[in-house]
Amino acid sequence: MDFRIEEVASAWLAKKDERATVLAELRRIEERIALTKKIEPLEREYAEIAGLEYKGGLSELERRRQELREKLEIIEKDQQQLTRSFFEEVKKLTLPLPPRPTEEDRLFVFKYREGKKFTFTIAMLEELLRLKPLNIENVAFKEDCLEVKAAEEFEAKRRVISAIKELKSLAEIYFSPQLVDICEKLGKDRYRAIWETILSKTSATLQELSRQTGQEYEKVRQACYDLTRKRCWKPFPPPVKVRDRGVYELTLAGRIIGIRYYEAYRQKRRPTQQHPPPKSPSLNRFLRGDTNEN
Repeated sequence: MDFRIEEVASAWLAKKDERATVLAELRRIEERIALTKKIEPLEREYAEIAGLEYKGGLSELERRRQELREKLEIIEKDQQQLTRSFFEEVKKLTLPLPPRPTEEDRLFVFKYREGKKFTFTIAMLEELLRLKPLNIENVAFKEDCLEVKAAEEFEAKRRVISAIKELKSLAEIYFSPQLVDICEKLGKDRYRAIWETILSKTSATLQELSRQTGQEYEKVRQACYDLTRKRCWKPFPPPVKVRDRGVYELTLAGRIIGIRYYEAYRQKRRPTQQHPPPKSPSLNRFLRGDTNEN
């Protein structure tokens, strides 16, 4: 089989690491900008009365911030394209499974033939779906095998088929043109704060949602009910489901919808989604050039 999916996943993970590095530097720069704006007027005035030349560093810091923002935008566009390419590969995914699995104590292991591994593919799915370990339809996806708890081999194979179909259906959801309408619906005021809170945490109780969004409990309850109703989100499964004890959590479809939702709203909400407001380091640490939080 074609292992291009591993190449795409490897490139996406590299971009993820690069993005994290840029974000970390951007945060440090913003911290320095915040403190520089506080100290420059005093330093400039002191230089005047001391007969010294003062060269402020604010303009250079702001220039570097702009460079990092532009670089971040390029990385995110590259990641978005790689995400698209990845799901194209998922749509046609086949796995080199053995004719029969091995079994011990009702754990059936489908070891990939010829020692093949999907290290990057599994890692990327875990990142995108925020499911670690990656378990779909009671099938554990490992880099070198699939593992299934089942009463007998026939049931184990049936679960593997179901899991692969579910994975491919997620790719179909990602590419569906109707997903744009779903994202717009979720972005409306009625659902937005609640949906984004669940999306950021993957699960939450009604009490947590009411507290964090500042909305009345009854309004939150009704919105969550709507988020779980099948007829509201056709042709897709609902983005949210109810877990035990009244916990509302993302469905697998909701996790894919969340990816597209984030892509659609990334530019509009960059200040709140990329990183929290900067914390100003102490003046002594700033002058030493030490802005690390640890």
